[in-house]
Amino acid sequence: MTKDEILTLFDYTYWANHRLLEVVKTLSSEELNRVLLPGSNCIYDILVHSLGAEIMWWTRLARGTTLPAIPDRSHYASLEDVISRWETQENEMRSLLSSLSEADLAASFRYTNTRGNEYSTPRWQVLLQLVNHETQHRAEAAMLSTALGKSPGDLDFILYLRQR
Repeated sequence: MTKDEILTLFDYTYWANHRLLEVVKTLSSEELNRVLLPGSNCIYDILVHSLGAEIMWWTRLARGTTLPAIPDRSHYASLEDVISRWETQENEMRSLLSSLSEADLAASFRYTNTRGNEYSTPRWQVLLQLVNHETQHRAEAAMLSTALGKSPGDLDFILYLRQR
């Protein structure tokens, strides 16, 4: 995968995240924290998990370390804190991505997961995993927001490309 393709996928990810967050900001605290489907998480926890996973992977990629756990709701006092941290994270990830060469993307890097297992994975595969992970959780949060009458609208990649 080329650097341009990775940058495009992350641009799309952040475009779609912003669309979702604009809708989520209109939800009440009760709506954000309501479990709408048995066995699922509330919108707030989905957002926090998605952000936390990006922070975890960024920390591995940028600093070569693994956090003891994915940051959870205890790290944020409010949705505003989550959104603020996500803005910071987006800037950090964009900075990291801009610093990577094609060779860096193809090269494997070693990391340890939170259970202590060691892995070696090409950076581009980890970055694609992160984009895909955020897509999954964004879709979950968008579906729940829609069920509450607040749809973020279409979040399709092709729509992003057409609006670029």
